[in-house]
Amino acid sequence: MSILATLRQDRAGEWANLDEYLRQLRHRETGALAALANALSAPTQEQKELADHGEAGAVLLEVACDLRVPKGGRLAAARCLRVAYLLLFMTFGLVLAQHLFVPQS
Repeated sequence: MSILATLRQDRAGEWANLDEYLRQLRHRETGALAALANALSAPTQEQKELADHGEAGAVLLEVACDLRVPKGGRLAAARCLRVAYLLLFMTFGLVLAQHLFVPQS
């Protein structure tokens, strides 16, 4: 299942793709904000898919910081960003550790 299918679960909106969803989320459309709460129950890969898509990081950061957004939406935005950051950090941390601690021949 993709993150777009997860966002559509409660029929809060019908988006053709993530770009359309993010456009509505940036404008704080009610359906897009309501659907964002579904991302809380999404698997880690789906949360990462949302955070990694295009300008999603900036939009999610704006939503996470906007006190006018319901708490569930702010929490979901922050969690998606956190998951993407942690996975990125783990990947680069592993590469760095291999580089530092693997003897060069």
